[in-house]
Amino acid sequence: GRAVPGAAPALLPGRSPAAPAVDPCLDISRLRQDTGYAPEWDLDRAVTDYVGWLRAGNLR
Repeated sequence: GRAVPGAAPALLPGRSPAAPAVDPCLDISRLRQDTGYAPEWDLDRAVTDYVGWLRAGNLR
């Protein structure tokens, strides 16, 4: 990954490839439409921040 080059995290089994591409529980399009909300952090920034937090000695 970009946050930890060379890392190969063990991923738990996910959903079936036949599952919808967008999980309706995670879809924020209505929130965006209704309120204009836009997340401040994208996934890369969030993971990088979390890795830094763990490296600072914080427990999961």
